[in-house]
Order: sequence, then C-alpha cells, then structure tokens
Amino acid sequence: MPQLKPKAARELSLDDLESRLEEYRKEYLRLRTLAKRGTLNKESGKVAHVKRMIAMLETVKAEKRRESAS
Repeated sequence: MPQLKPKAARELSLDDLESRLEEYRKEYLRLRTLAKRGTLNKESGKVAHVKRMIAMLETVKAEKRRESAS
C-alpha cells in the first residue's frame, strides 16, 4: 500500500477516507493473521505502519466530521 501523508488525506472526501480505511483494516487483519501463524518477519514493521495509517485516517475523518458539523 502506498504511503499517504496527512496533508493528502485531508484533501480526500469522507467516502474516499472510508474506502482507504477499509483497505488498511483488511491489510491489518491479513498481517495479524500472518504474524500469528509465524510466517511474517516481525522486524518488517509493516504491522506498525498499517496501525499508524489507520489511526491517522481515523483522526482526519474525525476532523472532517467536526468541520462539517460546525
């Protein structure tokens, strides 16, 4: 998955944010499954990266919702 910076994420619409979140959540589930099986190299850092991306997208989504509610 390509790196998405917060500035670029803020330019996305809510629907685009939701679709990106869904993609990252599926990837996180896949990586967690591989880690449990022992087939994922723990030093790869992919799990942490995906978790950070999910958190960043959730934050941007919350910001957008607050802006639209105001």
